[in-house]
Amino acid sequence: MVLPRPFCSASRKWDLLDYPDIAKSFDGADIPRMCLNLLRRALDPDGANRPADGQVFYLELRAIQAARKQSLAHAEGCCRSSSRGRRVDRLKS
Repeated sequence: MVLPRPFCSASRKWDLLDYPDIAKSFDGADIPRMCLNLLRRALDPDGANRPADGQVFYLELRAIQAARKQSLAHAEGCCRSSSRGRRVDRLKS
């Protein structure tokens, strides 16, 4: 017989026995919102709300990763171009 293992976090400890327990463990987790939404849908008791299979889950996760990567690259590009502009302005004055 396999006994359930307790879930431990900095402030909580409870047994992960079923899907609601797993979903409860997401509360306060440091997970990007889009990833958290995907995980919650994957654990939804209503099969109509879950990704159809592992491949669909994987593709959605990759899409989230690509969007986050693009957003980060855009943010870094904006920071670089604005700081470059300030450096040039300082050199001109």
